[in-house]
Amino acid sequence: MSPVELCWNITSYISIIVQLIAAGVCLGFFVSPYMQSRNKAVKVSAAYCVVMIVLYVMPPQIDNILAYFIGILAAFAVMYAEDRRNVSQKIFLSITFFSLRWLSASMARILDRFFDMVLSNPEIAARIWLQYGLYVVERILDILFSTFVLLLSVWAINRAYEGKSRFMGVREFLMLSVPSLSGVAGYAAYHFYQYRNELAEVYDLLCFSYYLIAILAILVMIVFFQRWKSSQEE
Repeated sequence: MSPVELCWNITSYISIIVQLIAAGVCLGFFVSPYMQSRNKAVKVSAAYCVVMIVLYVMPPQIDNILAYFIGILAAFAVMYAEDRRNVSQKIFLSITFFSLRWLSASMARILDRFFDMVLSNPEIAARIWLQYGLYVVERILDILFSTFVLLLSVWAINRAYEGKSRFMGVREFLMLSVPSLSGVAGYAAYHFYQYRNELAEVYDLLCFSYYLIAILAILVMIVFFQRWKSSQEE
């Protein structure tokens, strides 16, 4: 293996681990207002990070969707073990974060493909260290963009969701979880179909728009429901 190939592999390996840790930090920030103490939110974040990193470095390869489902399931288990109140709310938080994480990462991945078109340019491909340097920039921008979108999304939801200490009933759980489940279903359809599409660039633009709309739909549903709930209480 040449030095540039070794650097390429190490950069890819480290960038994925950093991205997993960043997602775990966002999860801790997301669930912190709903937990009894910040330390418990830190435990949820740590559990998610550890499980995801172990699943990434372990030899058996599993599908990404299954891996992240296991990660969020571990986070939910820690939330439930630390605080067994309001279980439906914790399920809602898990589903919502699972959806937001995929939507934000998928938006960043679509932007990466346009960046890959630059890396595949014959003039750049001939200069391997320049190509590697651009790849490092691509990975940094990918982590920053996906983390920013994810962090902004969870911040907006935490701000919009006013009844953090209020019990979440079945009706509220179903209403608020549907947009997140819709986002996950949309990503799954894209995940299994992306390699069969002939108009890849147009399809990527449509999917990017869908992911953005799905995130906004989650936020809008929470805002409307909270306003309706406040009006009902008044």
